[in-house]
Amino acid sequence: NTAAEELTELNRRIVTGQASGVNINDLYDRRDALLDTMARTVGATAEIRANGSVEVKLGNQVLVSDIAPGHTSEATPIEIVADIGTGAPDFANFKLTAAGADITLGTSAAQAEFTTLKTTIPDYRAKLDLVASNLADMTNGIQAAGFDKNGVAGGPMFTATGGGPVTARNIGITPGFGWEEIAASSVAGPPNLDGGNALNAALSAGDPTSPDSAYKSLIGKLGLESASAKQFRLTQASITASVDVLQQQSAGVSFDEEISNMLTYQMAYQAASRVLTTLDTMLDTLINRTGLVGR
Repeated sequence: NTAAEELTELNRRIVTGQASGVNINDLYDRRDALLDTMARTVGATAEIRANGSVEVKLGNQVLVSDIAPGHTSEATPIEIVADIGTGAPDFANFKLTAAGADITLGTSAAQAEFTTLKTTIPDYRAKLDLVASNLADMTNGIQAAGFDKNGVAGGPMFTATGGGPVTARNIGITPGFGWEEIAASSVAGPPNLDGGNALNAALSAGDPTSPDSAYKSLIGKLGLESASAKQFRLTQASITASVDVLQQQSAGVSFDEEISNMLTYQMAYQAASRVLTTLDTMLDTLINRTGLVGR
């Protein structure tokens, strides 16, 4: 939004300066730098008009209006607004709008961040919630199938603090639950030192549908996607660097070319000086020395 505001002002100054015939190369450089910022940040695209003003779009939404030829009226830039909505903290309703309409970001840093907040984090949170829910259900089920050291049927170990379904955010130990309530035995009646139900609990970890297996799968996927994202970032950085070099070659200043031009101008100046020196000598000879022979 800050870049859009500055570009709007630059449009006015560039059109005025170009019409006046003054040197405005510094304004062009600043305009191009801001356009590069907006392209990298939100994936905006730009069209430069013949009068030097620029129109910037994000999808079909015009963020910065160009200045029509023949006048220098200043347009108001369109502001991008981020609305988290009522879905916090899962960002389910997170959206970006401009002039009251939803906008779609182009390939950019903001688009990656938006996808992370809108899709990636909620997806992993939902999977982690499922692990927590399965952990509570399986553990409480195993508890219900056994008996504690006093021979009493096992009660639930996990519960949702504050009520509601169990999630990764609210999972907790049932109030008052201690080691005496662990239903390790598969036989009722005190005193009970049988460990049959504890053995069943240990063996359940190898079940493909167990919370342990689901959590391992979740962490494995996270590691794989993280490594893939890092590799993609390196590849993209290399491509971006190549494009930047091409951009500099097209629009930037070539020091070799400028030095070559300076040497050309210097040699031309020296040659012109030699011509003037020769003419001065010839005139001096004609004016001051011609006709002196025989005096």
